[in-house]
Amino acid sequence: MALVDDIEFYGNAVDTGKMTRQDAVKALAEASNGGLTEHGAAESIRNWKTRRRDYQAAAQAARRTLTNCLNTLYELPSHPSE
Repeated sequence: MALVDDIEFYGNAVDTGKMTRQDAVKALAEASNGGLTEHGAAESIRNWKTRRRDYQAAAQAARRTLTNCLNTLYELPSHPSE
């Protein structure tokens, strides 16, 4: 998860005083290649310590939802881990 690595890098840089929040927000927005606006980058830096966990949970939920939709659409049995 390169984006999460960047979020953690810039969030930690702000917390340790290596970068100003404003500089970190701009750098993260640029590093995300359109993935984050400056507003989104600021919010991510503010919550950088929980962002990885948040993204992992969202990915798992999306995977479950997609699997369930495809299973229903193609009348496939449910995945054994569910």
